[in-house]
Amino acid sequence: LTPDTLRAIPSQVLKLFGLDAMDAGMQNENDSNHHTTGIRKLFLHQSQAIESAMNGIHTVVCTGTGSGKSLCFLLPVLAKAFISLRQSQNCLKLGSAAILLFPTKALAQDQYSKLS
Repeated sequence: LTPDTLRAIPSQVLKLFGLDAMDAGMQNENDSNHHTTGIRKLFLHQSQAIESAMNGIHTVVCTGTGSGKSLCFLLPVLAKAFISLRQSQNCLKLGSAAILLFPTKALAQDQYSKLS
């Protein structure tokens, strides 16, 4: 992620996903450091998708099962909602909202458990 995009993502959202603003770089197949430190590094498709979404670009991600697609949309959605909420509290405006639709109950429960 570019430094500008990292600065735009609230630290609380990065922490929710186990990302460190100083070390949210990309991992490669041989990088096992994230298992010992607890800090998650992004795969290339995640970094590109988050970068696009945070910059208002419509984004489609097509990768295999279990490859981290959820992070590609959850992080930008929560970051934008958090920013909107913070701005609305300062200006007495309404914040934004997001509706997340999942094709199966199992996937919905899986995503819900990641957020709670």
